[in-house]
Amino acid sequence: MPTRMAARMATRLATRLATLVRRPARLILPLLTVAALAGCTPPTRFAPACPSLALLPDGADLIRFDGHGKDATNLVLAAHLVAVPAICSKRGATSVKAQLHVTATVTTGPAAHGTIADLPYFIAVLKNNQVVDRQAFTLPVRLSPAGQPSLVQGKIITLDLPETAADSAAGYAIYVSFQLSRDELAFNRAQHTR
Repeated sequence: MPTRMAARMATRLATRLATLVRRPARLILPLLTVAALAGCTPPTRFAPACPSLALLPDGADLIRFDGHGKDATNLVLAAHLVAVPAICSKRGATSVKAQLHVTATVTTGPAAHGTIADLPYFIAVLKNNQVVDRQAFTLPVRLSPAGQPSLVQGKIITLDLPETAADSAAGYAIYVSFQLSRDELAFNRAQHTR
């Protein structure tokens, strides 16, 4: 009797061990299949290099006065370009698409009238220190109560930059600036020399 019982127990144990061994095999086989198929996919393509982006130092600020003086009581608004993030992607075999937008802080002054202002700015693309493209845009701003700064983001702008195998889009430079009057530019330069 004890040998029959031992034989049954050995049979049950062998059956259980076989079941346990088969279960992981059922899990491992699909995982190995997925891993093998992953090797069949094309290699990952990296985004192309974006051109360098910079704010023109004298054009990053737009300070507007009401025309009756240049002290704090005459301030209409003070705007400052704070960022120009860009994302680049291939567009066909011979160009790169650069998408960017400007972000600015705007503080309304006590001399502001109205609730909306349009802030002109431009984007210039240079190649070998030569301007190859220049476009003007407007950043519409809803003015906050005097003294309260607000963060304003412009629309997405798309630039197409031609490239060849020997001459990548990274060789371009993109500059962003507010479009300033002569007086506004002179005011900014005077502020930077202090």
